[in-house]
Amino acid sequence: MLFNKKLIIWIIVAVLLIAAIIIVIYSKKRAAETSKTPEQVAQQKMLWPKVSADQKNIYYFNNDKEPAFFQYNLDTKEIKMVSSTMDTPDEVIWSPDLKKAILIVIYDKYIFEKYNSPFIKSGTADQTPTKWTYDFETKKLMPLNNNISQILWFDDDRIIYNFFEEKTTKINLANYDGTNWQTIANLNTIFIDQLISMNQDKLFFAGTPGEGIRNLYELDIKTDSPVEKIKDIGEGVLISPDGLTAVFETSENNQTSLSWSPLENSKISKSGFESTITQTTWLNQSKFLSAPNQDNTTDLMVYDTTTAKVKKIASLKNFSQGVNNLQLINNTLFFTSNNYLYKILIKP
Repeated sequence: MLFNKKLIIWIIVAVLLIAAIIIVIYSKKRAAETSKTPEQVAQQKMLWPKVSADQKNIYYFNNDKEPAFFQYNLDTKEIKMVSSTMDTPDEVIWSPDLKKAILIVIYDKYIFEKYNSPFIKSGTADQTPTKWTYDFETKKLMPLNNNISQILWFDDDRIIYNFFEEKTTKINLANYDGTNWQTIANLNTIFIDQLISMNQDKLFFAGTPGEGIRNLYELDIKTDSPVEKIKDIGEGVLISPDGLTAVFETSENNQTSLSWSPLENSKISKSGFESTITQTTWLNQSKFLSAPNQDNTTDLMVYDTTTAKVKKIASLKNFSQGVNNLQLINNTLFFTSNNYLYKILIKP
């Protein structure tokens, strides 16, 4: 009888101990998922930052003292100027190898011409968007034709772009400085709103074939034949790495949220949370991460398109400015907030 009582007591103690261990493990897991603290990468502001694939260097623009492009070494913390000084561009499109960039600059006629800006372009009207290429190895700045728009990098040395002339819309492929161009598609009935991304030989773009309609198209650059994929699509669009799924913005009651659709059947599904494409990136072929901001907190939300389920993997406190410029390298997510660069380790 005494033995049975001792056995029961030991069983109760063992059960309680196992329960306690489970609670501790679960609590740690929950804490790891929802209480992550981002690490600020550097003290200086970084405009249009791009992290190298090996996570050794960051390339960015800074205009606090000498306005120029810089390289920041993540190991040594060394900062090196990698360009000549110039006025602050309004947009930077980095080449895949980060050795060149396309610069979009709004022409400030009075300032540029008074202070002899390197962006002076004779005959350019005030506030006209101008396009330039910059080679960080040769330090050479060159203007592009103003009829060039919606630029994407095709590879390290070539660009693909929309060229509009005399009511004709073309998609051209050229060297990064605009030379040796060739037309790969004539789209006389489609006005291009946005070149979105390349996936091998497929180009994805948004265009309007008629009044008030914006569709998503897929173009095989070998066939010169665009195929409509999603009708009446929203403004921002991201294509999955395998080129099979699109996530895009939808607006309802003055609120912007995310929806997605496989390109093979155009069946649109809602993510269930408000966010924008500038706060979103694909994690892999089937999952995308978005960072909506509300009440001074930014949540990192992962949506799985295979299960249609969403999961909050972290809550970032004190990011009232929200986060942008998301770049995922391995399991490290880099992002900017108020022009400062941060990183956080995630497990999708």
